[in-house]
This record gives sequence, structure tokens and C-alpha cells, in this order.
Amino acid sequence: ILTRLALPEQSIKVEQTAHYEITVTNQGNVAGFFNIALVGLPESWLSFSATSLRLAPGESATRVLRVTPPRLATSRASYYPFSLTATSPAYPGKHSQQEALLCVKPFYDFSLDLIPPAQPLPRWSNTYGRMMVVFSSQGNSPLSVRLQGEPADNTQGWHFDFALPGDMTSGRDEILLLPGDCVSIPLTVTPPFFSFAGLINEPRRFTLTMTRVGAEGYTDSRSVEGALQGSVLPMSMLFASAGVGVALLLGMLLWLFPAPSSTPPPPLPSPALAVSNPLPAPAPGVRIMSFTPSVEQVDPESRLAQAGPLVPVMVPTAIPEAAFVALSESIAPATDTSTTSMQSAAASAPLEPAPSVPEPMTYEAMFKEIGERYDLDWRLLASMAYKESSLNPAAVGRDGDMGLMQIMPPTWEQIAPQVGVSDPYDPYSNALAGAAFLRYLIDYSQAQGQTELYWALLAYNWGPTNMQQHVRAGRGWAEVPWLKQKYVWEIMTESASPSASWWSEEMQQPLP
Repeated sequence: ILTRLALPEQSIKVEQTAHYEITVTNQGNVAGFFNIALVGLPESWLSFSATSLRLAPGESATRVLRVTPPRLATSRASYYPFSLTATSPAYPGKHSQQEALLCVKPFYDFSLDLIPPAQPLPRWSNTYGRMMVVFSSQGNSPLSVRLQGEPADNTQGWHFDFALPGDMTSGRDEILLLPGDCVSIPLTVTPPFFSFAGLINEPRRFTLTMTRVGAEGYTDSRSVEGALQGSVLPMSMLFASAGVGVALLLGMLLWLFPAPSSTPPPPLPSPALAVSNPLPAPAPGVRIMSFTPSVEQVDPESRLAQAGPLVPVMVPTAIPEAAFVALSESIAPATDTSTTSMQSAAASAPLEPAPSVPEPMTYEAMFKEIGERYDLDWRLLASMAYKESSLNPAAVGRDGDMGLMQIMPPTWEQIAPQVGVSDPYDPYSNALAGAAFLRYLIDYSQAQGQTELYWALLAYNWGPTNMQQHVRAGRGWAEVPWLKQKYVWEIMTESASPSASWWSEEMQQPLP
């Protein structure tokens, strides 16, 4: 049985169709039926011209496999390796297999909604409101969005305070969404301190905008309008209050400045001048008065306190308690100082002595060779190396992280002997150890029920112990610290759709 596959690697957008043509040849001397099976892609994406064909000896036939990912969040932007295998009952135990790769490009779709407060929260001078902002991602790739509020009348002094999840403090307006995420966050809207609209029950209108932030800058956005109702103060009460205020002001002025006497007093002598004839004393009945008015200081009302921390609307993956094992028994985390062994890593990938490095070898060729060895996408390894060290083999982190993949010393001491390397600042040796460590983390995360790649990337940067404790505490992805989310998102986005200039520049440089 002989097979041949045309264009084994293809890249498409969702709702587009990739065509894989496989040719099957009967090289034996027996006629029979030949069956074609596919492994590695969702069945809902597939359509075959025919999966079974009859071939005479020496005869060939071609069949077309059509792959169409739907426009859903489940059609994740990623690389999908799969295989096509031909078998025949006429040749028991014989088969022919072809490997193929499908790249699904990212698309972005998101929505924004505003749940207004049940009732306004008025003050005599203005109103403020607490409400919930609900936004979701229906795209197939991680999404970074920026939130911004603006008043409809363009007045100054408005405050829009968002209580964002993770380690983002109130006042920041950027958040990461994974495909299919739906998040609710509290929002506190405070108009300027004083506004006449607050006295006459006039609504204070504003617009909330969510904008996608991409590598090319700000792109598409969604907007929703909201309003705060002013405090209710009848106009009759307003006029009555104004009249009382005017009367009090006039009374104070009359008390401070009484009417003068009909006979004005003579001028007082100046003590700084010497006179020969002193002036006569003041006329009888004239009294000289002095006063010091007191001014009462009144502090303005303080602003509303910031909204509390977000309780994300996200249910973490349930993991049985028995499924968790202490990582210290198998491998030291990337940020831990444990010196335990890494026997389970050896079981997850063949760890053989490092092959000799061909001369010359570029960074791209190195990552392709290492990625094939550990069944990892080479673009993922390259994106990690650029994120970790900007492809600098001599880089040293503030915590002692070493080399191209920024491996911690305890982790290096365990991995290096098993992959047959010794110099952490040799780019090939460091990339080999980093790939072996990532392969272990992927297998470990999947064994614990975290099947998505981003959990393994999180463990690489945060340490497997921290990741394990986070999941055991019942926390989901939305509660992962923001900087850790951003690390994972940037690597996955860049590896799925390479666009930065370093792909065509640094990746083609020879290893030092």
C-alpha cells in the first residue's frame, strides 16, 4: 500500500476550507478495497469525497479531504497535526500513513453590555452609580481589551472606576479574555462634584467603550450607553431654599455693617506725627467700635470609595483531590529552589544525549530540530525564547534565570544531565533543556486535567508548584495574576500568527 499527500501543510481562516489530496496505490498483486482513516481533527470539521475505494493491482486513485473549521470559539487558533492512514483487508497488517498539519488563523469577536443599578445613589450636589459591566469573547484566540468611559456632554471631572480581576488594581482598564470567556466586573461612575443637573433630576448620560488592543495598535471596538438619574429636588423647594439663603445673607451683612451715626466723629490723631496743638477729644456720645468677623471653613464632601475586588464569573475545571501529586517529588519548578529528581520527565519524552550541532545552524533550524524531537511546535519554542531573553544566549535574570530559555539553576541541574548538555549559555543546549522541561509540563498538566496549552506555559513561567496550588484552591484562569496571563497570551498569539520583524531577522542568524 503506497500513499502520497499533496500540500501536507495548509493555513486557513475559520469558515474557509482546506483541501488535502491523498493518492492511494495498490502495489501488490491482489485487488481489494482500501480504506482511508483520519486521526487528529474534529469530525465536525471534515468531509471526504470517499473513504473507501477499490483498486486493482498497480492501480491508483485520489481522494480529497475537506477541512472547514466553523466560526466558533472552540475552533482555537493553533496548529493541528493529524494523520491519514490507508489500510486494506487484502493486505492484513499492512498500512501506509501520511502526516499533515493544519493552521487555523485567529479571529476576534466580542460583546459588551451594561447592567444599570437598581436605583440611583443621589447626593445633594450630584449622583453616582454602581453597575456591572459584562463582556465576552466569542473569538478563537486570546483577546486583550481596553475599557474607557466618556460623558455625553464632554464635561470634565468624571471618574470611571473599574474593579478588574487578577492583580490589576482599580483604575486600570485593560483585561485579557480567553476564547469563550464571559466576565462581569463592577463599575463605579462618579460625575463632577457639583452640577446643577443634580438638583433638578436631570439624567447624567455617558458612553462606555471596549476596544480590542492588537499588535497593530487599537482596532475594532464596541460601545454601550448608560445614564445616572439626578437626585430629586422639587423646584418649589429649590426656590424656597434660595429665598431663605438670600435673607440670611442680608441679615449677616446688616449685622456686620451697622448704619453710621448722623454726627460723624472727628478724625483720630496719627501716632506717627508730632503736633503742637492736640486735637480735641471725641464729641460726647460717639463710640469707636472694632470687630473681627469669623469665617467658618467647610470641607467639601469626599469622593466615593473605590469599588471592591471582582468575583469573576468563571468556573474552574474540577480536578479530583487524588489527582494532585507533590511536584517536589518529580521536578523542581521553574521558580522553586527544590533539588529533587525529574524521573517523570524522562518518561514523558526520550531524553538522549544531545546531537552534534550542524555548522552553520540558524535559530530557526535549531528550533525546528528540537521541536521535532519533543513533538512541539517550533514556532512556540521560538516565541518563548524571544519572550524570555530576546534570543540572547548570555541573558541572566534577576532571580538567576539562565540563557536563551531563562531556566532556573535547580531545574537546569536536573534536566541537563538527562539531555546530555552542560553549558546553560550555549543556545542549543539551553533550548534543548527548555523544550524537555516544557514537554514534561504539558504531559503533567494534561494528567492533572488541565488539557489546554496555556496551563503548561503558565507553569513554565510561574512554576508548576504555584500552578498546582492555584488549581487546588479552586481558582480559574481569570484569577491568575495579570502579568502571568499576559506572558501566556503574548506567546500563544505570536506563535499562532507570526507577525513581528524578528521572525525574518533574528531567526535567520547563525548560532553564536
